[in-house]
Amino acid sequence: PRLEIAYLGRGIAYSNIDDYDKAIADCTIAIRLHPGYMQAYHVRGIAYAKNGYYVNSIADFDETINIDPDFGPAYCDRGEAWLHLSEWDNAKADLADAKDMGVDIVASFRNDYKDVADFDRRNGIAVQPDIAEMLGG
Repeated sequence: PRLEIAYLGRGIAYSNIDDYDKAIADCTIAIRLHPGYMQAYHVRGIAYAKNGYYVNSIADFDETINIDPDFGPAYCDRGEAWLHLSEWDNAKADLADAKDMGVDIVASFRNDYKDVADFDRRNGIAVQPDIAEMLGG
């Protein structure tokens, strides 16, 4: 019950089967046991985003970046969360930072969406053209 890596591992497993509430719960326990556990913040941020809690996900990605400013995937994931909130400047800055850190932002985006048109259709949001170009159109 005191092994934070076990909670993180189970949180990842829950996330892999789309049980994001349980993933969030386990990552929260891992963070309580080890407050500086960057990976737990990142995984919980992803689970929050998958559940549509974008403000919470951004807060967790912020903490991930505070702990490890060189962890590019957190910038990418935060950028994608900003897209859902139509925060274009923040999304563009984070996606550009992630790309500069070597993250394949197009591949990451396409893990969830076929393309930008699919994102627009499924979320009722029209991504700005410059960001759409960054994400492969």
